Amino acid sequence: MKWRINYCITYPTQTLASRYREIVFDTIYNVSSLVKIDLAIKRGHIFDYGNTDVSGTSLKESVSDIVYFRSSPQTKVSIKDFRVMMRCIFHDYELIPDPFELFPMLQKSLPEFPFPCVFLRFLEYPYVEAHKGGHKSLTLLAESVLPILGEEQDASLN
Repeated sequence: MKWRINYCITYPTQTLASRYREIVFDTIYNVSSLVKIDLAIKRGHIFDYGNTDVSGTSLKESVSDIVYFRSSPQTKVSIKDFRVMMRCIFHDYELIPDPFELFPMLQKSLPEFPFPCVFLRFLEYPYVEAHKGGHKSLTLLAESVLPILGEEQDASLN
């Protein structure tokens, strides 16, 4: 059964976003790769808080990212199991300190935040399909080629 869910990551300041964003994204990439979920990320989304008075609150300084997840034919978990997995990784196990908030967005907000046409589809490791509009290309995950590149530059191995 196809499913889709969006998560919001909010950092209180740009400094904390700069410090923790890549750690959070790396974790999300690994989870997506593990369970074969389509993934797109929008960095620095600015939410419209309407007439809310944000003077004197941290809302003015906060930085948000939206993470779009969608099941694919290769997906290995249900949406319920995926939510539990995300909660366990980011909240229960506290693998990363809490200088940010990560939470699922309401399902009724999905039409306001449609799945982007630029996304990654994780296949069998180390392969990833990079989709850009109607075009797709087969790529390798960077971490799978870094050891090979390191060997090429090590003169003692030549």
